[in-house]
Amino acid sequence: MQAQFAAALLQRQNTVNDNLPLSELSLSRFSYCCNNLAAIWYATLKNAYPVLHQLVGDVFFRQMATEYGYAYPSKSGDLNEFGAELPLYLATSECNADYPYFADVARLEWQLHRSYYAANAPVLSLPVFVATVASRGVNLSSAILQNHPAVSLYTSSLRGLDIWFAHQQSDAIAFPLLTELANYGLIVRQNWKPQVVRLEQTEWAVLSKLFQGESLESALDYALHHDSEFPIQISLNRWFQLEIFSEVIRFCED
Repeated sequence: MQAQFAAALLQRQNTVNDNLPLSELSLSRFSYCCNNLAAIWYATLKNAYPVLHQLVGDVFFRQMATEYGYAYPSKSGDLNEFGAELPLYLATSECNADYPYFADVARLEWQLHRSYYAANAPVLSLPVFVATVASRGVNLSSAILQNHPAVSLYTSSLRGLDIWFAHQQSDAIAFPLLTELANYGLIVRQNWKPQVVRLEQTEWAVLSKLFQGESLESALDYALHHDSEFPIQISLNRWFQLEIFSEVIRFCED
């Protein structure tokens, strides 16, 4: 009966099937359940996508939340996972055809949302990394590092990062012109606060290689090949200060 009731809630109707054995009072309350479900979808998505809510306005966002809820019903008991497919929904929905950058902004917000709820894994500091290398008697550049679960890379061809920053109260950036300009960013979490760090394309590509399991040597060789003045020492110090690595997976010599 519970399964039938749940299925009925997702059928876009205000009544249940006659075969569902509910009392007359329960049937009269069914519409309240439908409204409550829509309200939960709206509140959950608004919490995960505050900038998107600002961009589209409350009326559009509320309708979008309802349509998304029917298209992508929750698969988890954790509401914090409910909005995972919203960027895909926006990228493929006809109602969003005139605003393709909505999907890019949504992807960034979801990455920030997941960063907040990511596992509390240890952070690899630079002194510990250097000591590990020394204890193994290997070359530092041979290390293959594991990125922290709260860390991820972001890229947008439609200035998604610029648009997001334009909606931060602490940022004085003017709202960007909506022209195609690639943005690159890094999502990190320090003191349980997710934040976005702007990157140049080369640095984004280097970190992408590191996150995919390439060694420091391989990734930095790529950097120098594309930018002979790439600041290796400054970049390494910054990466460790941002706490983007959790451990040394292995060394290439192994």
